[in-house]
Parts: sequence; structure tokens; C-alpha cells
Amino acid sequence: MAKRDEIIAMGKGMLDKEGVINFSLNTFLAQNNISKGSFYHHFKTRNELIFAILEEELRIFRANVEEKIYSLHTLQEKLMLIFGCYCFDTPKNRHICKIYEDLGKACLYDEVFNAHLRKIQKDMSYLIVQSIETSRLSPSKRKIALDMVEVLSIGIDGFFVYYGLVLDTDSDTYAVRSEQIMSFVVALCTLLGSSVESKVRKRISDTVKEKK
Repeated sequence: MAKRDEIIAMGKGMLDKEGVINFSLNTFLAQNNISKGSFYHHFKTRNELIFAILEEELRIFRANVEEKIYSLHTLQEKLMLIFGCYCFDTPKNRHICKIYEDLGKACLYDEVFNAHLRKIQKDMSYLIVQSIETSRLSPSKRKIALDMVEVLSIGIDGFFVYYGLVLDTDSDTYAVRSEQIMSFVVALCTLLGSSVESKVRKRISDTVKEKK
């Protein structure tokens, strides 16, 4: 019987290649010689497998970001790292965003999906709080920033994922959304007195793209 971790690893390869819409469970099982009995021993549905794959990706993301946060100095640098998936246009970032857009449209009322979104919100809140607490902010501005944690942890993800759904458009709006989120982060951090120069933003962008 195939192990759960093995199925997740094989599923990640297919999800990366096919995306959510074209992820066929029957094709996946056949291509990887996994019996239905083995699959349903670990997962109830195709979507449950997809969420398990994304959970592992989220765990790796949180560990990587948390490790780097403490070496950055300004809140803007840290938020750009946390929301780099939206701020920097790379093939991998576009792919990740497309997965969540497709899931958002297909699984809006799926409890497993909603539980996954709550996990994302919890992890994002933690990372944002760590970013604020370790940035050079005055006590009054730190309080303002901490009061915005929930809005930041839910609002930016929600804005990016549901932008196309709300506007009912199939056109490629990644660049537009990316620019708007970057502008928001810059404006917020400028108001809080923890912004960086454009050349620093470019350096961060180049670093992110190199690692993708």
C-alpha cells in the first residue's frame, strides 16, 4: 500500500504540471500505479489530496520566511518577503496564485478548503506579528500596525485570489494586482515610517526571482 507521504509527493508533481482544473484523480492513480484502496485509505477525495499538498507547501513557506525575517531590518522588507508571491512576478508565483484562484472558484463552500484557508490566515498572522515586533517602530506606530494584523492576513490574500472572481473577468490581471499590492505595502510602511528605497525593493525582487 502506498504511504500517505508518497502519494502527496507524487500528487505535487501532477498538481505542478496540470493545475487544479486538469488534475484528474483517475489519471493520477493510473500513472503512479496507486490502487484506489490505497488512495481512499488516506484521502476521502481528490480535493483532500490537493489540500494536503498545499499544507506541506505552506509548512515549508512558513519555515523559510520565519528563518529570514530576523535578518531584515524594515517592516516593508519583511512584508514584501511574506507577500512575495503577490508582489513579484515569477512563473512559480503565478502558478501558486492560479491554484488558489481555481480552488477559490470551485471550493468556496468546501469545509476542508475553508479549514486550509484558516490555517493560512493563522500562519500569515503569526509571520506579520513577528515582522512588526522585530521592526524599528515607535510604540504608537507598532500598536497601529498590530491592530491591522487581521486585515493584512486576510485582506491581501482575499484581494488577490478573488479579484478576478468579483470583477468576473478571465483576462490576465496578475500584473495589475501585483502592482496594487506592492503599492499598498509601500504606502502602509511609509506611513508607519518603516519603508525602503526603490533600489532596495529591486534588490529584494531580484533575489526572489533568482530563487524561483
